[in-house]
Amino acid sequence: MIAFLLNGAMICAACEAFDDGREFLGGLITFFELGLYSGNIYSAVSSAHKYNRRKKRTFLQKLKEHSKVEVSAGKMPDRNLALLYKITF
Repeated sequence: MIAFLLNGAMICAACEAFDDGREFLGGLITFFELGLYSGNIYSAVSSAHKYNRRKKRTFLQKLKEHSKVEVSAGKMPDRNLALLYKITF
C-alpha cells in the first residue's frame, strides 16, 4: 500500500510539474519514479522466487521423509520372473 501511494504521489507530482511548464523537474521526478517502480517490481519477483524455492524445498523434504521405495524380485503365475517396484506415499 505504501508503494502504491508513493508511486501515485510521484506520478501526480510529475504531471503537475509538466503542466506548470517545468519540464526538467518533471523529467527528474519521472526518472526517480521509474527507478522506484522498477525496484519494486524487481523486489516482488525476487521475493516470489525465494518463497517458491522455500516451499518446493519443504515439500520435497516432507516427501522424502514420508515416502518409501521398495524394489524386489518374485515369481508371477504367468511368468518365470518379475521385478516389482513399489512407491508408498
